[in-house]
Amino acid sequence: MFKKSTQAPEEAAPREPAIQAETLAENQAQVAPELRTKEAKVSRTKDEQAPESTTAQDTAQSVESQAQNAPQSIKEEAKMATAKNEAAKPKKAAAAPNAGNTPAIHSNHTTISPVCQVKTGENVEIPSWEEVKAQLQESLRASIEQAHAELDEAAKKIAQAQAERQQNLAEAKAEVEKLDGRLKELGSELSQVLAMARQTLSGEALQEVVGQINLAHAAESERLEGELNAAEMAVAGLEVADEATHGDEDLELQLLKEQLRELEELGPEVANAVRLKLSAGQNARKALQLAREGEIQQASTALDLAVGAGAVGEVVEKAKKAIAEAARRGEIRAMIARIQAVDPTSRKPVDELTELAREAEQQEITDNVVSFLNHHLNLARQSERKRKREEAHLWALTRKEAQRWAENGIPEAGAILKYGPGVIRVFEETKKGWVLDGVHLFQDGVWKTRGRPARVPVPEVKGRNLVRVN
Repeated sequence: MFKKSTQAPEEAAPREPAIQAETLAENQAQVAPELRTKEAKVSRTKDEQAPESTTAQDTAQSVESQAQNAPQSIKEEAKMATAKNEAAKPKKAAAAPNAGNTPAIHSNHTTISPVCQVKTGENVEIPSWEEVKAQLQESLRASIEQAHAELDEAAKKIAQAQAERQQNLAEAKAEVEKLDGRLKELGSELSQVLAMARQTLSGEALQEVVGQINLAHAAESERLEGELNAAEMAVAGLEVADEATHGDEDLELQLLKEQLRELEELGPEVANAVRLKLSAGQNARKALQLAREGEIQQASTALDLAVGAGAVGEVVEKAKKAIAEAARRGEIRAMIARIQAVDPTSRKPVDELTELAREAEQQEITDNVVSFLNHHLNLARQSERKRKREEAHLWALTRKEAQRWAENGIPEAGAILKYGPGVIRVFEETKKGWVLDGVHLFQDGVWKTRGRPARVPVPEVKGRNLVRVN
């Protein structure tokens, strides 16, 4: 892995040591050919005596032995060079303590860690460029999420603090209004008390009581005015503090937003992914809240947005469960409303309620509506039994009336009476066929004739309940 170099650049040496270094370099340049010639001779001698590879220590000893035979100036220069090399060794070791014999590679931008360099006989795995980018993007993602969390937390705390301050300010203003109203009431009470005293007292007693009233009124007024002034000062102090705190809170939010903006500019794609993830969580929580409030359609829409954005976890599962429960509650309420809408006095209420019971069983909500079903079924059955009794009675009454008409020649001989419960139709025979001559209804305990119907001839009168008038 590549790491930035943390080694601080060496400070520039003082001017005087720099001049000494330049003088030493010139002297070394003058004696360098002679030293190289002597080193070459020593190296050939060593190679003849020991064919093995020459180490750095042998070379240093050879140079030192040759330097002893050199002129005095050359020896002094060699000693100075050796001292300079020895002084440089600790700095190199400190710069790369774990590097061994391999020094770190420095550049203007990056220092390549020795760990990443390939040593003799060792295989060191260097991460790919994509892996490095992925690690940095993951780190940036975590930073952006943390910045969002800090911003949200700060916004919530600030909103809560502002609400508390507004509440305190409202209470202080209410106290001011209360004291001001009490002070005004005291003025009207003074007039009433003085009027009572003048009506009930006179002479010295009146003067004495009036004096006491004025003194008590002045003391109470002074007390109320003092409390009112203190309350008004408290309101002013709260307003000033709220304004100052509001400015600090705005600055805090601005700084957090600026920090978030800087992080998002480093990786727009990562920032968009984080915003999408956060919006998914918000929509999931919104769906859960809407489902609990019974807003099934809106909750389903919010949940779809959350799932589409990749939201997963406990909140999503809770939202799904809440929506399902809300939908079930809606089905139960709708079924109960349909059951209650059935009129027990209608023609076939039992059949309607039986069909609703079948639908409830299909929706698996029978246990939730069975009490309503049973109650309305009982009402329907009672109404149906009553209706059947009344209908049977009406049938018997109509049959008896039709037979009486037939026996007495009403309305005329040869007519056919077709009757039902509470209705008698009279058909007369003409040259073109049988025509409906009249309709008689039993209403309010008496038989009433309906308006004359259209005389449309038919070939014959069909039906079971027919009686011919004699």
